[in-house]
Order: sequence, then C-alpha cells, then structure tokens
Amino acid sequence: MAFDTPTPADLKARYPEFDAVADPRVSVFIADALTGVSTDWEESDYTSGILAFAAHLMAMEGEPQRSNNPDAAVSPVTLGQEVMSRKVGDVSIAYQVRSRWVGTGTLDSTPYGRRYKYLLRMNAPALLVV
Repeated sequence: MAFDTPTPADLKARYPEFDAVADPRVSVFIADALTGVSTDWEESDYTSGILAFAAHLMAMEGEPQRSNNPDAAVSPVTLGQEVMSRKVGDVSIAYQVRSRWVGTGTLDSTPYGRRYKYLLRMNAPALLVV
C-alpha cells in the first residue's frame, strides 16, 4: 500500500451520505484535507485521515444538505441554534445557551472530525519535555 491520495469515489464509498456532492467539489475538500495529514502518519491511517478530515470540512460547509437541495438556502453547520426561550400563555422561560464553538474544538462538532482527531492523536503523539 502506498501513500496515494484518495479520490472522490473513495470518499463516497467510505461516507455514502456525500453521494450527492459533485466529484469536483469533493476533490477540493480532499485537497484541503491533505494539509492535515502527512506521510509521517502510519500508512494504514493515511487515507482514512484524509477522508475523515475532508468529510469534516464538507460537513462544516453544509454538505450533503447543500447538494441534496441546491434551491434551499442551506448555511454551513449551525451549531449554536438551540431554543433560547419559550412562552406558553403567561409563562415565559429563557434558557442559557452554551456555544459549542469553544476554541479550536470544531473537530468535535462532527463524527468525521472526531475520527480525524483520533487518527491525528495516534499519528502525532504529544511531546514530553523533561
């Protein structure tokens, strides 16, 4: 097995929910994902890392919903849109909304990002300075 760049077909085979996304668009995200994976990784994790990171980037851009319904106004992932208040009759309740966008924790916002984060930890272990 070599460090080959995965294709849109590879991504769609691994994550069939992105079937509706055009191959040229998938290729752009795969190219972007290459910046997050290097040949220093285990060869067995290389392709999976690229595919997971590309799928994460696509989800953050509103895919596959955007491609499934091109006429609809689909915004990128909207993680902070919880119900903030509710009024029923004379009773009104307001909720405190916690943002899920904490620091650089956006990898945790999609299952693809969590997979990539796991592979990243396995292939780029933390350094220990003594």
